[in-house]
This record gives sequence, structure tokens and C-alpha cells, in this order.
Amino acid sequence: MAVKKFDSIFYRAAATPVSSVTKTGGGATLAITNWAKLVGIPTKEGVKIGIEPDGQTELGGGQTYTGSEKGMAEIQAIGFSAANYATLRSAFLNVKVDLLFIDSEQDSVGLAVWNTIVYPAADFTSGEQPALKIGGECKRGTGAANTPFTHVTVSA
Repeated sequence: MAVKKFDSIFYRAAATPVSSVTKTGGGATLAITNWAKLVGIPTKEGVKIGIEPDGQTELGGGQTYTGSEKGMAEIQAIGFSAANYATLRSAFLNVKVDLLFIDSEQDSVGLAVWNTIVYPAADFTSGEQPALKIGGECKRGTGAANTPFTHVTVSA
């Protein structure tokens, strides 16, 4: 897989997972129908999407059974306003959301994290750009249909 930079991040209230979405525009003007674009500019180290085992049981003989997985999403962005932060706080705080991550230069496929709660935190550190940090995790059983995130086809 080619290197991804996930510079376009979209969100919506949690709904039925989809396998494809429709885009308009491209590059910096990329928009996804029925999804809101996350404000700010994701930093180079600012987007992490991953999965790791959760709910493991030792079986003996060096074997471990994984009964569930934990999907994680972490975003750090700069270049946002107080109004942007207030909007994201109301969209994310204690609300289940879907997140869609797209590389605007390779925008035919994205990664989506489904039905998760993320926490938006503003980080104001002296001498640095104010940063918006959004992070959370979702846990799922290890059944193939329950994966915490999936690939999503992006078409015009």
C-alpha cells in the first residue's frame, strides 16, 4: 500500500457503516456527501489509526486467544478557531461518531472508524501553535464483520 498522509478527515453522527462514499472537488476542496470536514490542518504526526488485541485469554503452551479488538483513532490538527473548537466539542463530546480518513492526493479509497466516541481537547502550549487533539477507541468482538475500521471506496 502506498504511503498515506490522511490530510482530509470527515465525520458524521454514527450511522450504518458504508462501503463507498461520493466526493466533490479534490485536493484542498475535497468534500464528501453527507459528511462534515474536520477543521484545521492535520500535523505530520497528527493522524494515527490502528488496531490491537483486546480481551485476550491465555490458552497455555504459549498460545493466546483474542476475543476482541480495540481500534484507535488519534488526530492532532493546528489552524483552528475558538468557534471551530466549540462546533467540534458539540459534535463529539459523548456522542458516537463515524470518522473517515482520506489522503487528498490518493482519494479513491479511505479508512473509516465506525461508531466510536472521541474526545476533543484543545492544547495551548506556550511558544507553539495551538493544537486540537481528538482521540478515542472502539472495541469489537473478533468476528470478521465487527472490525473497528474498514476501507471505503471514494467515487465522484
